[in-house]
Amino acid sequence: QKIVTIGGIYGEIVELGDEKVKVQVSEKVELTFARTAVANVLSKKNKEEK
Repeated sequence: QKIVTIGGIYGEIVELGDEKVKVQVSEKVELTFARTAVANVLSKKNKEEK
């Protein structure tokens, strides 16, 4: 699932835990965030609007 964080970082979830989420932001870069940092889950409809 593609997401955007409260800090404006876009990426795709690669691992989901109880308190943390690992997000791939580019081909070789994965970042770990608190789950509460996820602002929106992006749908296909959201992508088409951009």
